Amino acid sequence: MKVLGSDFKIINCLLSNPRIQVEDIAKNTSLSTKTVTRRLEKLKENHVVQFRIIRDMSTMQMIGYIEFGVMVNLEDTSLYQHILEQVYKEMEEYLFVIPHVNQKESIFLVFFCPNIAIVDWILTRIQGYGVNKTAIFITINLVYYQDWVQREFDKRLSSRAAKEQNQEEQQAP
Repeated sequence: MKVLGSDFKIINCLLSNPRIQVEDIAKNTSLSTKTVTRRLEKLKENHVVQFRIIRDMSTMQMIGYIEFGVMVNLEDTSLYQHILEQVYKEMEEYLFVIPHVNQKESIFLVFFCPNIAIVDWILTRIQGYGVNKTAIFITINLVYYQDWVQREFDKRLSSRAAKEQNQEEQQAP
C-alpha cells in the first residue's frame, strides 16, 4: 500500500490521541470526515495501523502469571490454518492474542498462564502439530517507543511539506 501524506497526518493525530474522533481528525488535518474514514479503513485493512489494548502488567495485579510469546515456523504452509484452529480449540483459556502478520510461514502467539508446567504443556502441544521449529519469548518488560515514533512522523510530515512547497514554487510562473 502506498502511504499518502494524508495518511501520515491521520496517524500523527492518532499518535497524540488514540481515542480521537474521526471528526476531530478531519478538523486537525483539513480533510473531510469521509476521506479520514476511508483512509483509516484502508490503513487498517493493509495492517499499517492496528487498534488494540496495551496492557501494563504492573497495574493488573496478575502476580504469578507468566506472559510469553511463541514463534512457530512452518515448513509446510498448508498447516497454517490447522495450527491456528488447534491453538484456539485447545489453548483458548491461555491465549491472549495472535498478532496478525501477513505471512504463512510463521505464526506468533502470546499466552498468559499461571505456571511453568502449563508453559511446557503449551509448547509441547504446539510442537506436536508438525511444525518445523518453535521459539519461546518470556516478556519481562514491554516498551513502546512512542516518542521516537512521534519524532519520525514529525520529520516525515515536515519533509513532505517542504517537498510540496518546493514543487509549488517550481510550478509558479
